[in-house]
Amino acid sequence: MQSSRWGLVGLLALAQLTLHGCALPPITIPSTIVSSSSPDISPEASKAKSKSGDASTGTAAPPSTPTMGTVVGVTASTIVAGTGLTDSGATTLACGTTPGSYTSQAIDNDLPDSATSGQRVVTGLQPTTNYYCQITYSTGAPPLTFTARTGAPLPSTPITGLSLGTISSYNAINPANQMNGDTFYNCKSSDGSTYLTTDDTFGWQQNGAPTSFYSAFSLVKFTSENPLAGITVNQFQNYGKGGSATSTDSRSEKDGGLFCMAGKLYMLVGRQLNQATGGMGTNTAYVQSAGQMIVSSDHGATWNNFQNPDISNAQGSPTSPIDATMFPGVPGNFSSATFVMYCPDSGNLGYMDTCNLADNATGFVYLMANDGYWNNGNVLYLARVPRAKMSHLQPADYQFFVGGDGTYDSSWTTDQTKAQAVLSSPGKLSEPNVQYIPTLNRYLLLTYSYPEGLAPPNPASQHTIWQAYESPHPWGPWTLINTTDWPTQGYYNPIIQQDTASSMAPTIMFTNNFMMWPNYTMYTTTLNIQH
Repeated sequence: MQSSRWGLVGLLALAQLTLHGCALPPITIPSTIVSSSSPDISPEASKAKSKSGDASTGTAAPPSTPTMGTVVGVTASTIVAGTGLTDSGATTLACGTTPGSYTSQAIDNDLPDSATSGQRVVTGLQPTTNYYCQITYSTGAPPLTFTARTGAPLPSTPITGLSLGTISSYNAINPANQMNGDTFYNCKSSDGSTYLTTDDTFGWQQNGAPTSFYSAFSLVKFTSENPLAGITVNQFQNYGKGGSATSTDSRSEKDGGLFCMAGKLYMLVGRQLNQATGGMGTNTAYVQSAGQMIVSSDHGATWNNFQNPDISNAQGSPTSPIDATMFPGVPGNFSSATFVMYCPDSGNLGYMDTCNLADNATGFVYLMANDGYWNNGNVLYLARVPRAKMSHLQPADYQFFVGGDGTYDSSWTTDQTKAQAVLSSPGKLSEPNVQYIPTLNRYLLLTYSYPEGLAPPNPASQHTIWQAYESPHPWGPWTLINTTDWPTQGYYNPIIQQDTASSMAPTIMFTNNFMMWPNYTMYTTTLNIQH
């Protein structure tokens, strides 16, 4: 059954929906909707069908027939229909602008109902348009048809500038709680905790626990957000120690984005070549390759990989070879990828969560990466994957932006080699942090660069420049709204704390000069958003 998490836009849109044979109550959710043209969809029919399987002969009973009807939610470009079925059956949803012609298929039609909690989502639709839709049941029950009108695009207010509050150090909060490391991509999970990544770290200790281990990357969670306190959850020891090459590729593992959805944690990882691994040469930037995604179904205790998604291990599951990649056709293998962040995890796929209603985010998760560098990259690429399929870790499920209006399928391809940049700024685009700001219906992108480079023997890690861009959509157009120069502090990798993004003054986390060890810790401040 649908929960009451539809949001204002979804509620208003419900009032526009009409089922063939009866009117849908304006703002009543969940709603029981039974088409008069589908008499078998009834409690009596359900009981009769549930007896059609014969356990004594070893024949499994067929999937249950829906009795609660269909609850529908719409945005400007998506239609979500829920049947209440959560078994192995494969209910399908399709919509079109002509009666009887259902040309737009739900992006999750090929999954069992259990994978989507009985929901289906059609994406890439025209705004303020009447659609005729049909739900087809695997039980053999008559199809259910209904009409729905997509909403108008959400109002959007451009971000005009940024300012920073007072900067403070995590290690100054409590002498019993100390950490070192960088790269604080984060998300709030269904258990109410904010989880975050940390690279090249001895860990986040509270009163000396857990035992220190110099991890190439790790997973941490906040045990308190006021005052801030964190502790290491997983040291990923199976990937080797930080600060040294862990394979013949002369690289070490590094994490990127972190995403929370349906109780799972999704982490992006890649292989980095830097001065510590002994193969950087004269590069002014740290090269990255071998982009992958790993998933945890137990809040970080164990993790799988894309070669063996059904096998999870404590301390991580490196691929074989360790430099295998899910994205061989994209420049840099999407190894510097991060997620476009929307709502914290509500415990399900988030199909109609209140801040997932723009730009087909109802149905897709977006990823952004540069052309294969930790720092000082040149361009940014955009990819998307259906929410319900991301846990499968199948490269074929990903589509890459090729230009145009990203609302529509024609702007996307599964051919990785055809990906086109959504932003270009040579030498200035390090791993990005992209956060949707729901109050303004805009996207804020934070990145940084080292203007003097990191080439040995004199890497200029003390000098960084931050750049902030804003956009109405993940695919752009992106507009530069702020540049901040740190000539001696070396502050880098600014990342918004996800569960503060609904505020116009969210918290950002970053690190000081990473070659000055006393400063190699988390710093925080507020980011005041102007509009």
